[in-house]
Amino acid sequence: MREYEAKAWSTLLQRGVCTAEAISKFSNIPVTRVYETLENLERLGLVVVQRTRPKKYSVVSVDSLNYLIEEKKKRMKNEIEKSEKILKEIKNIVPRPMEVPEEEERDTVWIFRGRENILRRINEAVFNAKREVLIFSDDLSWYDRIEKTIKNRTSSGIPVKILININEYTINTIKKALSIGVRIRGWDMRNLMGALIDGENLYLVSKLPRQGVNEDDYYGVPGNDSLFSYSCLVTNNPIIIKMFSTYYDSFWWRGENPEKTFLHIKWSSNTC
Repeated sequence: MREYEAKAWSTLLQRGVCTAEAISKFSNIPVTRVYETLENLERLGLVVVQRTRPKKYSVVSVDSLNYLIEEKKKRMKNEIEKSEKILKEIKNIVPRPMEVPEEEERDTVWIFRGRENILRRINEAVFNAKREVLIFSDDLSWYDRIEKTIKNRTSSGIPVKILININEYTINTIKKALSIGVRIRGWDMRNLMGALIDGENLYLVSKLPRQGVNEDDYYGVPGNDSLFSYSCLVTNNPIIIKMFSTYYDSFWWRGENPEKTFLHIKWSSNTC
């Protein structure tokens, strides 16, 4: 549960039924973020909504919450069993991997969809990196998911560099990354993220707003992943790799020094 969601949940737990404005007031959640926060909690099944004017919110009962958790466990178990069955059927059909000529392997392009699937694959790629990891992202809302893997690589002496939109929302995560040896530069990576691993494999992720979402309202702000759809192009085409690597180097050397930007943001936030 994210910070705003935890604050809203705690406020409802203490005060019972509340409007969004009251929750914003008592929990110090900005009005611009409180409705999105409550929608996320409703989607998770943690709050219920009274369709009055204005809407009122309350937490679900403990019994309902226990039932919800058990239902999610059951669905997860069914999904795992279904996946295991599919995998078993695939293994029966294809007992061993087909051999592909090396020249064909060097020009492949794959497409993956879904944020969780993409993050899992990028995490595996970073873990298996042997020489260098170049990462780029408009925000670092996904950082905690692969922080352990990144730390493993930096501890092994493998350079990890990140191009990131530096702002007041990403400062704390950037500081965490710097503390484990990650090198960072600031650059405007609008709705684009991904990684270049060992100069050989490129993971290029597009982040597109869902219907009715104005992407400018959320640019650079972590924690809004449910409002976007994700797809990932993966390629080892040497021409594409070379072109992207050249652009990355150019952006890197022209990018902002995060420490200077921190001072500016801190000064700005203290100015009336």
